[in-house]
Amino acid sequence: VLGTTCQTEGRSLPRSFVMIVNSFSLTPVPVPLNSILPQVGTPSTCDLLVDPLVVEFEVLVAPGSVIYDLAIPNVGSLLGEVVYQQMVPIEVDAGLAIERISSTNVLSLTVGI
Repeated sequence: VLGTTCQTEGRSLPRSFVMIVNSFSLTPVPVPLNSILPQVGTPSTCDLLVDPLVVEFEVLVAPGSVIYDLAIPNVGSLLGEVVYQQMVPIEVDAGLAIERISSTNVLSLTVGI
């Protein structure tokens, strides 16, 4: 809704310290994550499902979930626009080396009144 905040939540996230890549786009583009980063332990069933035009990083410090607030400007030209969001958890070890990358499902959000 224009002029409000949309709250999304990623659940069942791994471990207790994970960096979250929170990406947004206007078009979905499925790409297998293991084709982008084959050297990292990435399940073959995980896909990057958005063209990450906007990327934000969150840090998950407690296991389980992360909540994200997306501010929707009060701009009429946004009505009917579809925004896709996906979270990509990056598991790291104590030295911050990447151990594994996975992904959430994609959300399709339509801006309304």
